[in-house]
Amino acid sequence: MVFSSPQFLFLFLPFVLLLTAWGSLCYQNVALIACSLAFYYYSGGELIWLLLFSCGANWLMGLILDHSRSRLALLAGVLVNVGILVYYKYANFIVSEINRWAHGTRWEIPQWSAVTLPIGISFFTFQGMSYMLDVWRRETRAYRNPLDILLCISFFPHLIAGPIVRINHLGQQLRQRSRSLDDMCAGASRFLWGLAKKVLIADYCARVADAGFGSDADTLPPQAAWLALLAYTLQIYFDFSGYSDMAIGLARLFGFRFPENFNHPYASVSITDFWRRWHMSLSQWFRDYLYIPLGGNRGPKFAHYRNVLFVFLVTGLWHGASWTFVLWGLYHGILVACEHALGLHKMEDDHRFATPRRALTLLLVMGSWVLFRCKTFGDALMFFQALGGRFHHQYVPVHVIDLMDLQTFLALAFGVTSFFARREGTGGRWIEAGTPRAMPFRWAMMLLVYPVILGQMFATNYSPFLYFRF
Repeated sequence: MVFSSPQFLFLFLPFVLLLTAWGSLCYQNVALIACSLAFYYYSGGELIWLLLFSCGANWLMGLILDHSRSRLALLAGVLVNVGILVYYKYANFIVSEINRWAHGTRWEIPQWSAVTLPIGISFFTFQGMSYMLDVWRRETRAYRNPLDILLCISFFPHLIAGPIVRINHLGQQLRQRSRSLDDMCAGASRFLWGLAKKVLIADYCARVADAGFGSDADTLPPQAAWLALLAYTLQIYFDFSGYSDMAIGLARLFGFRFPENFNHPYASVSITDFWRRWHMSLSQWFRDYLYIPLGGNRGPKFAHYRNVLFVFLVTGLWHGASWTFVLWGLYHGILVACEHALGLHKMEDDHRFATPRRALTLLLVMGSWVLFRCKTFGDALMFFQALGGRFHHQYVPVHVIDLMDLQTFLALAFGVTSFFARREGTGGRWIEAGTPRAMPFRWAMMLLVYPVILGQMFATNYSPFLYFRF
């Protein structure tokens, strides 16, 4: 059940809003738990038991750590979460690699049954680990009521694809929150803003990206390759930032405040700046729970660069079980390390040569999306060759030309405007502010954009979010 589906918009969401429109916060919390578990069961089926196990294990380990602050208990809790993630997300990849290298030997693993990847596992395991670490650090107290942990982790707006909302951020809101008319209007406007990003931009860009990356790279002219790469660059941003906007808006509808997850990443002036603006909840998680404990930028420069490379290696693995994700992570890690070595990471507020720096950063990011999108090194290499190939007389393959209708062209054109956004902009946050400037936009979203979105939703097939598979 995706946020952009009629089932969610016309059945699930209205039902949950009505169910939680009255009663005490305790009643609303229990109702939200029940609805969130139903939401996950509809999406993930019987693997809901893994979500419940993860919540129960982290609740129990939190109590133990709050009482004893035992390093052994902390290690056990981390191993449980990492073990779940490794088995369900990487077991198939590990077994396939063992069999590939041990083909024809006695080390080959016979009759392996593929493991089904539970939806949202990367997000709820990271959220559970951050809770345990915060309790161990004495940054928060353990929650005695297991329902509090269950709601914080399973709350349906962020359960499937983030943002990674830390439990200590939501804890106080479980018992002290309000839901005013302005909250409802602000949440609905932010949700529609994200829905428009997904349905009117990302889905149209996806058609061009899929056609280009799905073509034979040997015969793909560079014009078509660059068009496909541009489309994918826009698709992944508007798809994921659209989901984050919808999650933030949905949470606001129920009185919760989520942290921002994007801040004009394609306006970055360096790769370091990009990672401060892209998927900010994940970047902050790795900074606080991996980079700083490893030593951060303290100590000798070699240790600093080692820490940067290791964090980005893990970042790549977090996104997927594939060597292309490993290379994607190392690619960004090497670029960030080089920027730190040259001092370029300190020039973010320096307006000299800002435009060429933004253009170079965007080009480097687009190059990394080739690794992110392609399934193998060979596919990525062939696509890079297509990008740098000789220009053909034919502009793009016929099957790509057929997709370039007016709606697709407008989606690409509007998406490109994100490249020229002001770096100090606030994304969709001003929509929630309730300022006079935001009110006409809210009405336009309700009266003009929403009918267009509905028409597009009913006219197209099911379109999942890209980050569902992470």
